[in-house]
Amino acid sequence: MICACARARGFSRLGLDADAVYVKAGIEGDEDCEQVIVVAPKSDLLASTPTVANAAVLGGMECFGGLSPALNLDGSGGPFHLFQSEPSDGKASLVTITGPLHAPVMTRRDVATHALPSAPPAEQPAAQTQKPGIRVFYSITAASVLRHGTIWSVETVGHKDRAAIRWLEVDPKSATVVHEGLITDPQLHLYNASIAVNEFGNVVIACNGSSVSQFVGISCRRRRDRCLR
Repeated sequence: MICACARARGFSRLGLDADAVYVKAGIEGDEDCEQVIVVAPKSDLLASTPTVANAAVLGGMECFGGLSPALNLDGSGGPFHLFQSEPSDGKASLVTITGPLHAPVMTRRDVATHALPSAPPAEQPAAQTQKPGIRVFYSITAASVLRHGTIWSVETVGHKDRAAIRWLEVDPKSATVVHEGLITDPQLHLYNASIAVNEFGNVVIACNGSSVSQFVGISCRRRRDRCLR
């Protein structure tokens, strides 16, 4: 056990770079929720006798939106970044971890975004045992990725009374949005997205989609030459 305490842990997310593995977990308290980040050196994890004895634990982050570790696909070491969005407030948080792995330092910067409403429950076909609309988690629900020095992320937002997907490309050096876009459908609610970016800059976004006439399925979008289709 890296940390022993009586509070529940959940909403875990995994990130990594060339030097370490980063685990983000939500810890629920009596009245609120905070996030902690565990930093475990890869050299310890890959040792003949793996250990987490030297892992560092960083905490004190509120849970709104949920921190999304940026998977470092550039093959480099730190700094390591985590991204968290608050769409209805028109901002996001960029958390950066620097310093030695045994004593890392966490800093947080605000990133301005366009304010968008939260997504409503996603509709699904009616049935005798019909349950209410599918609960859609707002904000980021999957890992972000770092490719060619920028962070790519996707989140669920509201658009014209349906759930939609916003994608963001963020420059971690300046903490600014480089590009962003909205993926919508005239019939479907789109939600629970994930994103992948390859070394050629091609982007694929997958998400769930449903409507009053279509059960939950998978929808995909791809980007080439700065255009998501």
